[in-house]
Amino acid sequence: MKRSHEVALWMLGVGLGVAILSEDKTVEQLKQDRYASKSDCVQDWGSEENCKEDSDSYSRVGSGGGGGGGGSGYRGPRYYWDRSAGHPVIVTDSGQHRPMPSAHPSGNYLSHSVGSVDAGTVTRGGFGHFASRSGGG
Repeated sequence: MKRSHEVALWMLGVGLGVAILSEDKTVEQLKQDRYASKSDCVQDWGSEENCKEDSDSYSRVGSGGGGGGGGSGYRGPRYYWDRSAGHPVIVTDSGQHRPMPSAHPSGNYLSHSVGSVDAGTVTRGGFGHFASRSGGG
């Protein structure tokens, strides 16, 4: 009798562990904001390391503001909006995720961007760990 209780408890524990670890995965669309100047980008993202020169910034923004083709601009980091935390999360080229509670990306009235583009996707899952990454920008 004791052995059957141990087996039942063990199986219950395994079942709960699998259910918790296989928590729903969420696919997030990554965005990347475009800027007319480095200073506008730094105002939104807090440091120069988050802002890279982008020679085709205006042509990729299209009619989102930026105007007449050519010219150089800057791009901010790839990010997604963490709805539960209420701020953007940067996804680096190496796949690291860095919360940015003080950033002002597009969609926020404080943003200085001239537009944004889709920059791939990232899949998050299980206890907030990030299961995989795809796309690029």
